[in-house]
Amino acid sequence: MNPEQLNIFFEVLGYVGMGLVLLAFLMKNMIWLRIINLTGSILCGIYGLWTKTYPTLILNAGLATINIVMLTRSLIVWRMAQVAKKHDPSVPFEPVELPKEEDSNE
Repeated sequence: MNPEQLNIFFEVLGYVGMGLVLLAFLMKNMIWLRIINLTGSILCGIYGLWTKTYPTLILNAGLATINIVMLTRSLIVWRMAQVAKKHDPSVPFEPVELPKEEDSNE
């Protein structure tokens, strides 16, 4: 590939990454949101590295890190829900928000 083709390749990569980050906002499932956003952030980060636009690189590296941490947490909770359901069929498969604890001072 000549330099012009490489520039076009990385520019397209940046646009695809940007599209994925925007697409992630339409996801209803948090796990898919994290996966799509992570992929888009990685592609945008590669674009930022190639073009030497370091604010873009830093922002997307941060977003990718956050998505990895949150995706890991979500998958752990999802797995725990699967195990709980296996041992007690009345447990809902999808993790649900726990009710707020009441103040014990009252």
